[in-house]
Amino acid sequence: MENENKLPENSTFSPFDWLAVVLGVALGALWFHVFSLESLLNVPGLGTTAFVLGALGAECLYLRRRIRPTGRGLLLIACTVLLAVSCGLFGDYGVRMINLALLAFLTPASALALAGRDFPALELRVVPETLRLFFPNLFVHFLAPFRALRRKKRSFRGFWTVVLTLMIVFPVLAVILALLMSADQVFSGLLGDAADGFLRFLDRGWFLVRWVRIAVLGLMLFSFLYSLARPAGARKTPAPDPVVLPCLPCAAVLTVLDLLYAVFAAVQFVYLFGGTETVSMQGGYAQYARQGFFQLVAVAGINLLAAFAAARASGRGKRSVNVLLWLLLALTAVILASAATRMCLYIGAYGLSLLRAMTLLVMLWIALALLLAAYKTARPDKHVFPTLFAAFLILWTAFSLSNIDARIAHFNRAAHERGLIAEYDAAYIERLAPSEEEYEGMPWADRVLIPAVK
Repeated sequence: MENENKLPENSTFSPFDWLAVVLGVALGALWFHVFSLESLLNVPGLGTTAFVLGALGAECLYLRRRIRPTGRGLLLIACTVLLAVSCGLFGDYGVRMINLALLAFLTPASALALAGRDFPALELRVVPETLRLFFPNLFVHFLAPFRALRRKKRSFRGFWTVVLTLMIVFPVLAVILALLMSADQVFSGLLGDAADGFLRFLDRGWFLVRWVRIAVLGLMLFSFLYSLARPAGARKTPAPDPVVLPCLPCAAVLTVLDLLYAVFAAVQFVYLFGGTETVSMQGGYAQYARQGFFQLVAVAGINLLAAFAAARASGRGKRSVNVLLWLLLALTAVILASAATRMCLYIGAYGLSLLRAMTLLVMLWIALALLLAAYKTARPDKHVFPTLFAAFLILWTAFSLSNIDARIAHFNRAAHERGLIAEYDAAYIERLAPSEEEYEGMPWADRVLIPAVK
């Protein structure tokens, strides 16, 4: 990796490369201004927006005509930008925390996709490729500005002459200044509190430590920007042989799973059509819906893994494997419908909340995953992960931009007024969205983004 990205000795360091140094240091200063241990507890909103947009904007300014994203890369970049914008627009803590975790990965991935370099934006290997291309390049070109200064021998000598002069002059001036202040009270009074504050400031070392941190992080970000303009050659690794599974073990496993899920689906049909009294006998709405959701996640995860693994089966019995696999997906769809019905019963009794809304979103994504698994079974040569990943990004981005707190507040208030929910948590709703009086006092732009609770 080092040999691929090492700056050649005869290469030039252009003015735009120096601009990249300035941009990197500016982003480093913005990072330490926005993110800290204390600020992460509150999850910065506008700061996150500013840093993500600033990082991508700095890349566009530096690369200019070398920007060449693919269609999938544009989708990844668009979702990253919209998620960053949603952090600044809406203040729900849970959604913003998830967005911050996603943006920690999506921001470098979008930077790599923006630069092109055949980056697998939505493919399964996007995670290892992002890690491989991001973290090493934070350090590979860390010393490139210093190498550029060294090549300019005259400027380099003049630079160190100035540095050496300052290193000699400043200590001498500090000693003379201290002696003069102690010798003459009038002179010391003229300097006043400004001199004392400056000396205390230097004594703490805060100024030096802060700017050293900014400089180090800035050079790391510069190194990454610099590497984007000098993409390394693609790794020439032999294509792995496709994994082929025998049909008999796959059919045996799928048969056992189908029998198990058939019994489970039969029980779900009883609960699904059993009415609210049946639900109440099983521990109440909350316990019933909570168990149903986590069972759904576990079952869907096992079934999807089984589907993608069984799609690689080959040989005699392939048709039987496909039939068993489609049956497995159909039974999972029944479980999905049952779990969604139970969650709707729960929402009908106690109203909507952030966790319940996210549960419905996950169920929708699982339904799309089941359809893709069925397609993969019919067409085992097709890659469905890009579509699955794109669906997740689009659904979550839309969810983040929907101002979910206001949506929940309006839904619960309207359902309560119509008598559709049994219990209404007024204190919870008041925390989600402003009242009519608070709404009237807001600026026009805020009123567009945050509807009032009426």
